[in-house]
Amino acid sequence: MRPTAAVIVPVERSGMKKWQNQHFAVRPLGVTRTWLTESSRYPEYSRMLLDELIRLTAEIKAEWPSGGVSLRSGDVGHAQLWRKVRRRDLLSDSVRIFTAMAVESFLNFYGVVRLGHTPFDSFIERLSQPKKVQALLKICHGIDTNQSLAITRTVTKIAERRNDLVHPKAKEVVVEISEADKDADATPIPDAAIEAVQDMSTFYQQWTSLVPESEFLLPDEERIDTH
Repeated sequence: MRPTAAVIVPVERSGMKKWQNQHFAVRPLGVTRTWLTESSRYPEYSRMLLDELIRLTAEIKAEWPSGGVSLRSGDVGHAQLWRKVRRRDLLSDSVRIFTAMAVESFLNFYGVVRLGHTPFDSFIERLSQPKKVQALLKICHGIDTNQSLAITRTVTKIAERRNDLVHPKAKEVVVEISEADKDADATPIPDAAIEAVQDMSTFYQQWTSLVPESEFLLPDEERIDTH
């Protein structure tokens, strides 16, 4: 199958960041090509890990010592339970990271499919996830920022969760912190991971709503017609 002629999309607002000043040859959807992408693997990982997290969290609650005991590393009396707690935390963090990777991999896949490697890598690939969404929707579909606010908010939440984990920050403690204060500042488990997977699904739904003709590029489990 021969590809149809590329569409030239002028992008207005000169003087902004460099992609806004470019003319892109946008490839039509449906062109027969072969792609290597991880865009299906990461959402699958996210759901697999969440299922394990929910099971393990219930198991830990059932085994937790009575009386509101707090476990610490090196607690010989609860060594096996402590390992399960650490595994639980690892699963929670992994879900939040993989949901961000799922969204990132889809955006990178879509950008290369529509724009080709060189234009995408030169002008779009290094943008933050929210800006990448806005750029691809504008360049490929003429969708302005005000039409993409909901999906931008969703992607921002997903990206911020990932950034909190991969760019960890230290906090100086100037007074002793109570157990209640520590709990208030902790990541809720499994709630944060559940929310991350829900936001990932919301992203796919919002993208499909804005660009329904691109649904066939989504991971199989995220397509509306498979639910």
